[in-house]
Amino acid sequence: MGQFQSGKVKSTKTKSTEAKENESQKECPTFYGIFVTKERAIINGLANGSCKFMHKNFIIEGEFIDNVLVSIDNISDRDGYFHFIFDPPSRDNLVSFQELMQKKDVDHSSIRKLMAGDGTFTFLSDTYIKGHFVKGNISDGQINTCNYIFIGTIENNFNPLHGTLKFANLEYTGNCKMDSVPVGKITYKNGDVYEGICKIESKSIEKHGKGCLTTQNSRLIGSWTGDKLNYHLENKEEFNNGLTKEYVSPDKIKLKVKINILDFKLDMQHLSDFFRNPPQIQDEKQTYELIFDGIEKNNLPQRGDMSIRRVFKFMGGYWNDNYDLECQEAKLIDLVNRKEYSLRFVDGIELNEKNIVCDVAPADALADANSTIVTAEFHEEEGAIQPI
Repeated sequence: MGQFQSGKVKSTKTKSTEAKENESQKECPTFYGIFVTKERAIINGLANGSCKFMHKNFIIEGEFIDNVLVSIDNISDRDGYFHFIFDPPSRDNLVSFQELMQKKDVDHSSIRKLMAGDGTFTFLSDTYIKGHFVKGNISDGQINTCNYIFIGTIENNFNPLHGTLKFANLEYTGNCKMDSVPVGKITYKNGDVYEGICKIESKSIEKHGKGCLTTQNSRLIGSWTGDKLNYHLENKEEFNNGLTKEYVSPDKIKLKVKINILDFKLDMQHLSDFFRNPPQIQDEKQTYELIFDGIEKNNLPQRGDMSIRRVFKFMGGYWNDNYDLECQEAKLIDLVNRKEYSLRFVDGIELNEKNIVCDVAPADALADANSTIVTAEFHEEEGAIQPI
């Protein structure tokens, strides 16, 4: 490994040989540091090729031609205060760092200012996030918990403008500008992707506002605060199998699934099974929307009401751990024929024939029926409601 300190190199040449050296070498500026290279890159006392320049306050690794910096691989502080990689450096960066090599004392702030602009760099050790200086730590090429890598552009005060923040469990790409609302994309280690308003913290990035979370099985459109879903706001999750889930409160939800009209039977266990296995829709115009409103478990009904608008309403339902109906005093209102029934179920089996409570359903239950009541007819022998 060769070492070189401009202006102070011990030469083995004779005085006569040195006198014949190129005059430009005498005018070579003094560099306050040492050139280190693994190859024989010190030619006539000048650094050429891939070299490391070690100043007392910083280290530059890059390519040199006759001591002139032509490309930068990375810049680091000898005390581990900072370490970043250019990709690529601008011409102004090269000139500025060339001048920096000729200064005896260099503070950290003067180096940071050279990083500003549109040049992309990777920051491996420390940075400012939302005005706070955060100490990072990289070990064995792995990003430790609470640390990150930043790739992007920065302001002249070293605050990130736009780029990618890489944490141990996620990666954020988007706006990082101070005093702004970060809008970007979070890619989690498990493959989930969130796009929307975020909150940048020193230890991680949080979903914080309106956005869309896409997982392997669903797409959730909603609003979050500190990574927690806001149940008091309208949130909707659409599953790949056709099921839709609306979050009403932490305990109460709405499940919705479309079923073919030809698959309809006024059989509560038969209908509730559609939440477990949504059917293939043959014609969007020939469908009902089956709704469950209440408490769910694993996206399946557990306790609550089930209905199809203007067709029926089933109230007081309870489903056991096998997702079979298990209730003693459930109520079914047939909105087409205006009848109310009392039902009992054990393990999904209806214990007795529908017991008619009254011939005319209560007015509040019929409020949703509207004109459909007079244009549809329930055929008990076929178990389906057919338009007239």
